[in-house]
Amino acid sequence: MRAAAYLRALWRQNRIMPVVVGLLLAANLGLYLVDARLLAPRVTRLQQDVLQQQERLRRLDQPGAPQDSASEIFRRGQEDLAVFFDAIPPREDLSRLVGEVFDLATEAGLAIERITYDPQHLRDSSLLSYTLVFSVNGTYEQLKQFVFSLEQSARIIALDEIAFSGGDAARRTTTLNLRFTTYFRGQAT
Repeated sequence: MRAAAYLRALWRQNRIMPVVVGLLLAANLGLYLVDARLLAPRVTRLQQDVLQQQERLRRLDQPGAPQDSASEIFRRGQEDLAVFFDAIPPREDLSRLVGEVFDLATEAGLAIERITYDPQHLRDSSLLSYTLVFSVNGTYEQLKQFVFSLEQSARIIALDEIAFSGGDAARRTTTLNLRFTTYFRGQAT
């Protein structure tokens, strides 16, 4: 009886506080049920999956563990090479590459005066290696954007050399000298 009297006195003094406490208790009970019924079983399953995957990795790392057969490794290698060679354009695509380099420079606010290139046949391959060399003048931000655009190109491009030289302090510009290599399909000699 004392508890009931205490609750009635509390209700008369502050009607909002018991409602807030009741809502917090109901929310707490609801969150507990969600955790216990929905989340905990899922977390347990995920933890078991992780442990199983770790055990599989440990077994594969052990000496004498079954590995892929040589023919399977060879087949995957052949598939990877086919994908690689499909990504290399024909030699006739050189003018398109040069046009793309000029376009990327223009997008960055730069101008290329000329590009020189040196083709080389790769020994024991039908691939041609082209080394392109050129310079551009601009601000650091423009040059950075241009190099980033080159790196993001879908073409296979290896930046061989990036060098800064000279500049105009008044205009806050500098010269970027670039040399990169790309590949084309051609006939081996």
